[in-house]
Amino acid sequence: MNDVGGESREFEPSRFFESFFWVARELLLRPKPFFRQLPLNAPLRSPLLFLATTSFLTALFMANYRGVGFSVFVLLMGANIISALFSGLLLHAMVKRLTNPRAGIGTTLRIVCYASIVDLAAWIPVVGVVPYCYGLYLMFLGLQETHHLPPRQAALTLTAIIVVITTLVMSLVLIAPQSMQEGLKLLDPQQP
Repeated sequence: MNDVGGESREFEPSRFFESFFWVARELLLRPKPFFRQLPLNAPLRSPLLFLATTSFLTALFMANYRGVGFSVFVLLMGANIISALFSGLLLHAMVKRLTNPRAGIGTTLRIVCYASIVDLAAWIPVVGVVPYCYGLYLMFLGLQETHHLPPRQAALTLTAIIVVITTLVMSLVLIAPQSMQEGLKLLDPQQP
């Protein structure tokens, strides 16, 4: 959050609700300035707690919508956090491979953690693709503002990560289709 002196800030767990809604509003209404003023070398505690909060809420919404139990809720929350961190690591690897980044891996993880705000609506059937695309846009802006990438390099980096993740998921589906079907049954217990 911004103090009167204009000091750059981010999510502050000590002011949880006020800070969470401030960050959400900034990411929705003023994402470019938000990413521009992010600290590049600060500890990751705040963005990781932000990610945990969005993952908790997303898993709660999904579990209630699907009518599944606590164990699936925990599984959904854990999967969301792990996939975001994995995506952050892959994204940074792509940034390093395709460009000469000006900031470290913590900065890239910070971008992914804050872009997780879209997860709150991305799970909704049919309309979820809109928040998902906005999340990609947030990562695009984050790469531009924190790593100082030109738009073309930021887009190329995001495209590369999408291709890598899609390839990994498709490989898993081809290698173990039964496991994938079992995983989907967890989300929809009424399915035969």
